[in-house]
Amino acid sequence: MRQITNLLPKIVLVLATFIVAYVLVVYAIQKFSTPGGSKVPIAEYLALSQKYETEIIARRDEIMLIIELPKSEYTSNENIDFRITLVNKSGKAITVRKPEATGTAIRVNFDDNNELVFEITPSDPSLVLNFPVPLGFQPGSPFALPTDFALLQAGENYEALITMPHPLSPMPQGQYSVYLKYRNYHFGANDPENSDKFIDYHAWMGEIESNTVSFSIVPDNK
Repeated sequence: MRQITNLLPKIVLVLATFIVAYVLVVYAIQKFSTPGGSKVPIAEYLALSQKYETEIIARRDEIMLIIELPKSEYTSNENIDFRITLVNKSGKAITVRKPEATGTAIRVNFDDNNELVFEITPSDPSLVLNFPVPLGFQPGSPFALPTDFALLQAGENYEALITMPHPLSPMPQGQYSVYLKYRNYHFGANDPENSDKFIDYHAWMGEIESNTVSFSIVPDNK
């Protein structure tokens, strides 16, 4: 009996660890699991695309985009990492394409059908921002992966960390305001098991803008 009593705390600890691990695994599965979808012939992609494009205006307010910065001051050599949150505002489960999905083009001040665009405005209009010229990426093609999508239940969020691209030359010291444009025209993904099939998720499509945040570029005192 004494041996059992001595082992009881260890047994409780093991059980508690198992329960916590189980909760974490379930949470991860719920948060990052690939949504279910119907497999259709790839030849139907164009027709589905045209059909879902008619729903874009009606579905615009289903999601909201929020951006945050962990601090307000950076040196010109630091990465500026934004926390991006997609919020499901609708009263139903919806599928969204992750902001950091495969093939996403992340650009600064260049709105040419890129799927993530940082719009930065310096408080001093004389400051010159020199960011890389975008490549010729064409969003909206059927070549997306099932793992690019997340299923959000009503009121659920999807969060990601996105690093703003570095300019070709150091950012001038000063204050900047920035907001983000999120655009998606992928409603599904290619079936990795069958090249003749397409997985239709009926994912949210359209374009929304985030809130605006501010940060300053300060001297590097190191």
